[in-house]
Amino acid sequence: MKKNKKLIIFLGILVLIIVAIFFSKLNNVDTIATIITRNGETEQLTKKELINIHNENEAKFDKNYLGAEISFIGTVSKVEYDFLEQMGSSRSSRDAIILKEGYKVYLPHDLYDMTEFSKGDKVFVCSNIFSIISGTSIELRGTGGSIGYNETSLKTTIIKNVTGKSEEEISDIKETITAKKDLYSALEMAEDKLNFITKYAGNVAPSGSRKFADEFLNEFNTCLEKTYNYDLIATEIPDIKGQVENIKNNNVQIYNLLVDMGNTNSDANVSTIKSNARDNLRTVQELMKKLK
Repeated sequence: MKKNKKLIIFLGILVLIIVAIFFSKLNNVDTIATIITRNGETEQLTKKELINIHNENEAKFDKNYLGAEISFIGTVSKVEYDFLEQMGSSRSSRDAIILKEGYKVYLPHDLYDMTEFSKGDKVFVCSNIFSIISGTSIELRGTGGSIGYNETSLKTTIIKNVTGKSEEEISDIKETITAKKDLYSALEMAEDKLNFITKYAGNVAPSGSRKFADEFLNEFNTCLEKTYNYDLIATEIPDIKGQVENIKNNNVQIYNLLVDMGNTNSDANVSTIKSNARDNLRTVQELMKKLK
């Protein structure tokens, strides 16, 4: 009887150890993320692999992955709401979602309805790698070109609740987000060029010429020439193709006027150029808001 009792105790302890190991592994999921490195290459890495790269060679990590775009499916562990964060001499309200996989996603306060996220929810995340926290987790934020962040760049992070969605539905969501981001990037360039035109069209260079640089004109004329998946975006923004075509047509008219101004060195159409550029700039910015 004593031997049987010892055997039962031993088996009980063994079962407890196995259960503990199982749940330990379950709670330390290291999902594979898709990363677009700073030199434009696409890699599939886990959080552990990213942290190992950082710990082994921080310079290599900063060069290739700091600020890189990252996307993956994660599991909500905790939601943080309306906390203050220091930004230079001011403080701003933030929200954040902590994921079981070891990521913390920072968001501007009230960008999303945080009541829609609960512990255990599956979420699709698309953001940027900002820093390693204490060598164990990764901080994600929408970043700018200098790997810094501001209120505008923080809004570029996408986090979408996909709990209960099928693999096919999640795939469609990812493709739609990718299509929207591609178009948004092109509109950002159009916005930058139009803003420049509204300010400087007609200005005379030291050489006496009003001509814009050929590189600038070419970038302005081709910034929306890529083929976008309008069918996917149209599920959220009807007639998206028509809206983009309208912007492109307006840009062509402005481009032709700029070329003519450069060839003739005349300021006769400067007011028309600036007026058209301002109108199209507003149209571009309104569409960008819809794409966020």
